[in-house]
Amino acid sequence: MSKRSIGGKIFCAGILTLWTIGGLTAQTPEEADWDISRQPREEEACRAQARPTNGEQTYTFRTVKWPFRLLKAYGPRGNRWFEKLVGPIIPALRPSNDKYRQPDIRFIAGEYGRPVPLGESSRSVKIRRDTERKLKEARQHSERQWQAWLAANPDAADGAVRTARSEIFATGSGSAAMPRFDWRVAGIDVGPVADQGFVCNTCWAFSTIDAMEISRRIDAQRSGRKSPADIGELDSGVPRLVSCMSPMKRPDEGIYCGLNWHGEAFSYMVDHGLPLGVGSDYNEYGWPRWKCDKQAAVKALTWDFVSATPQSIPTTDELKRDLVTYGPVVASMNVDSCLILYGGGVFNEEISRDGPYHLVLIIGWDDEKQAWLIKNSYGEEWGEKGFGWIKYNSNNIGKWAAWVMADPKAEERRVRELSKKK
Repeated sequence: MSKRSIGGKIFCAGILTLWTIGGLTAQTPEEADWDISRQPREEEACRAQARPTNGEQTYTFRTVKWPFRLLKAYGPRGNRWFEKLVGPIIPALRPSNDKYRQPDIRFIAGEYGRPVPLGESSRSVKIRRDTERKLKEARQHSERQWQAWLAANPDAADGAVRTARSEIFATGSGSAAMPRFDWRVAGIDVGPVADQGFVCNTCWAFSTIDAMEISRRIDAQRSGRKSPADIGELDSGVPRLVSCMSPMKRPDEGIYCGLNWHGEAFSYMVDHGLPLGVGSDYNEYGWPRWKCDKQAAVKALTWDFVSATPQSIPTTDELKRDLVTYGPVVASMNVDSCLILYGGGVFNEEISRDGPYHLVLIIGWDDEKQAWLIKNSYGEEWGEKGFGWIKYNSNNIGKWAAWVMADPKAEERRVRELSKKK
């Protein structure tokens, strides 16, 4: 991994009602006031902002139960006065996640500065190079298989040809040259779709946990061994990760449960591991009672941004390359009511303003659609059962795109530990 260390202020700004900000207090589902008149207004606004550059709207709307007070939260909790005063002198008194917010020589003044790991051990470098070598060998093997399949099936229908090509090239870097790709078609379980709800901006936690868990499954597949999930692994979960990363000592700390970003989570997984325990139920209204009840942790090997300039949108080739090399990529995109309303098709709003951001997991692409396939955290009623197609570059999708890599040795140890318990 390059020794670059640029980060960004990326925060989930989805559908939410804030707990305590500007005098507002949290509402339970029973207490909330729902704005029944909002749906037609939002649909009309989305149709009105269509531009000649994106042409005809290529997606459908869904019905949303809009909260009466719909606010966006995309700023960090400011350090309290005593943290500002004492933190620089006594690092141990800083909030636990401040460690991942320190700028370095690549700091972009005034805007960005959250680091990726500043270097890799020789073991990490070797493992990464071995991974890329194995993918290259798999690509060459797949090419031979593909030519043999074409020779044996000269009259195959287009659908059969596409399916066969996807299956044959799914395990090698040659997948990046395919016109369409989906990690689910490649035989990888990407997990169930979650619903982050109205209260906590936890898209960063859902997407990073998914990326890490999927990386573990990909590592197992490429290593030809069982995944820990197949032999009784403990559960990961958003409440556990949030609580372990940023312990909340007082219930009046506002919407702290939702303020973080994927870079900090990946750095935490490299340093401390993905926390595991029993159960993974998520109830956003119960977040003040979330606990860091980890019974084990499994460390990531490393992580990195897709682009050397992560504040810019990577090229489609860069995203495809890392998507098939390392697994699904966590990326930001601009969010507004139109994204919340998305019910299917190719989302092609193409707004280009800078933020507010929402974090999603890119799991594939389709060149015919000219779109990325994403897994979202708005529940199965959003999009196509929780998944969706976002047109290339629409809404700045791909800014701050990053991947995480499971540690093969840590995974092997975990399999041995679980096998002994059986």
